[in-house]
Amino acid sequence: MDQDFSDNESFLNKISNDCKNSRHIPQELYFTQNDSLKSNQLRIKFTYEKEVGRGTFGLVHLIKVLEFDDGKFCSTNIDDKNGDTCDQSSICTGFSTLQNPDNTTETKIPNANELLSECLSTSSQSCVSSDKPFKKNVPLLNDNPIKFLALKSLYEKDFHHHREVDILSKLDHPHFVKMFGYRKTRVVGANYGQIVMEYVPYDLKHLLSSDKMIEIFSLKYETQKAKYRPIKPASIDELLAEPALHQPIGTAPFNFNTNYPPEANLTTLRTISDLKEKITIDLLKQGFSALSYLHSLGIQHRDIKPSNILIDKLGFLKICDFGSAKRTEAYSSSYICSRYYRAPENVLGHTQYTVKIDIWSFGCSLVEILIKKILFQGRSNKHQLQLIMRILNVSNRDKAVMKYYSRIEALGLGSNPAQELEPAGRFKIGLRAFLRPFIHNKKLITVFEKCIRFNSLRRYSAEDMVNLIDQSF
Repeated sequence: MDQDFSDNESFLNKISNDCKNSRHIPQELYFTQNDSLKSNQLRIKFTYEKEVGRGTFGLVHLIKVLEFDDGKFCSTNIDDKNGDTCDQSSICTGFSTLQNPDNTTETKIPNANELLSECLSTSSQSCVSSDKPFKKNVPLLNDNPIKFLALKSLYEKDFHHHREVDILSKLDHPHFVKMFGYRKTRVVGANYGQIVMEYVPYDLKHLLSSDKMIEIFSLKYETQKAKYRPIKPASIDELLAEPALHQPIGTAPFNFNTNYPPEANLTTLRTISDLKEKITIDLLKQGFSALSYLHSLGIQHRDIKPSNILIDKLGFLKICDFGSAKRTEAYSSSYICSRYYRAPENVLGHTQYTVKIDIWSFGCSLVEILIKKILFQGRSNKHQLQLIMRILNVSNRDKAVMKYYSRIEALGLGSNPAQELEPAGRFKIGLRAFLRPFIHNKKLITVFEKCIRFNSLRRYSAEDMVNLIDQSF
């Protein structure tokens, strides 16, 4: 929804196409207008379902003010019937007939500026503000009338004791999605509220399946490119032929002219994989910097995966979704994180794990940029463990494995886990050998080896990873 449309027909076509091609079928779409908007402006609320953790789904709302050439607009209810169709139920030519889709008496939808102002107001009865550092962003929104905010619905009666809200309110780091505030719904009898957060347009999961990542980071590196040109190598005869070399020092300006090639352009890189390796190093440093800060606060994210790694239009990484996050000293469950990104200690049923589980998950997420597939895509916990042991060349007699034998009956390994895991050991690879066909930079392979380690005690911390990346590149 980042585009203006001059007529209803083109707008409806856009919505229809988006709905057919999207994995998230929109649940509702409607407009409204009030005195704060100009006659040619419309406010749109676009709502869709998104996974919020632990197999549950919540509603995500995007609010934006659009300018049209006329005052006409459409009110559309989009139903997910067959999963691939969208029905436009009504088209209105004025604002007077608009009704709220949830059948409540409230018809005003706050735009981004109003909602943010509300959530930053200490006197607001319906919205509790977060910490003050976020207030500095208010002028940016007021200066730009077209702005997204993301609203995450949480079905909780008491927001003051909600763990996700508590953690988000304490984070003050550029690589985490900012929470501007939270508010309880105005719908009478409802037991849910909304977290008001900044909107980041892309996530790593969807960027992996498109060329958008190359486009974003090509622009980023083009603007950051150093303003110099490499000197073309010259022979001794060419150097001696320079007139300036035959003048006494101080009597003639040194005008050393050689043939310079044009400035290097990103399109002249050896292969597209070179750029992807540069992107990966960039994101690794940003992400581990964020995790280093988070872990210093004694907080585990516990659900790092590509869909929770957001990237804005400037190539800036932000981690989101703290629905599974917890403080280190709080009770731990082994069944957390998506299976493909679950650390071995979680797969093995260990509940006394550390922040190192986030290191594993982030490393597995970022390596997908280069190998173009999920690193450990197990069909079950048992198969997941077998893949991990095979690719990492872990012995089924390894102490890190054997100490969990008494805890992993749930994996279906029977009374002799070592024997059950033996098939995985016949074709052991080793992570370096596995990554070598995909990654040219040996230092980058080493970085992944340090964070994707079976034994959590030998797995690097986030701070160690930042230092390693700084020293290596």
